[in-house]
Amino acid sequence: MGWVESLPFLRYGKSFQVHRRMFQQHFNKTASANYHPVQLRQSRILAQKLVSGGGVNVQETEDAINTYVAESAYVTAVIVRIVAGYHVTSAEDPYIKLAHEVCIALANSGSGGGSILDFIPAVAYLPRWFPGTHYAYHARDNLPKVQALYEFTFDDVQSKMASQGSGGASGTVESSIMATQLAALQEARNSDSEGVGYTSDDVKGAGATAYIAGAETVA
Repeated sequence: MGWVESLPFLRYGKSFQVHRRMFQQHFNKTASANYHPVQLRQSRILAQKLVSGGGVNVQETEDAINTYVAESAYVTAVIVRIVAGYHVTSAEDPYIKLAHEVCIALANSGSGGGSILDFIPAVAYLPRWFPGTHYAYHARDNLPKVQALYEFTFDDVQSKMASQGSGGASGTVESSIMATQLAALQEARNSDSEGVGYTSDDVKGAGATAYIAGAETVA
């Protein structure tokens, strides 16, 4: 399905260690405390939705909050702000829609290591109508969505950083995991140092993994 450079699917080795180190750096107990303001802000938005009916129509209020949570707007908004520095404004936000689509694709992709493809890889090359090829074609059909998950967040952060560097007004970059990693990577390249131990593909993969993991929490 396109889950490249993603910690849950990496074999133990150098790449696995790099990604584990990145997650440990940004999601350890101390670092996680820095995200409390983001969680507080989204919790207040959630609370506002809870009282949006003014106590007049409880059913409408419940429907509104159920829809909001069902579309993973609440939790996705938190992780997107942390990972990409982006503020989700509604359940129709592109970040919400993309996460929702990928979560559905992931939920219907079968159990990892337990499908017929894991035991007979050649099934992936059989025609769609052949019995047992469902998951192979499900993966192919949803590959563009997973690729978009990787590219969308990365390109958004990178373009804002580039615009800010050139003095563009639309390039305001808020503090985020990807912005921090990309800035360190760029600084290492500019100074001709030995590097920071990871590549832009690692940043892209770690960002996509954190993004969908946060969204999948409630999807």
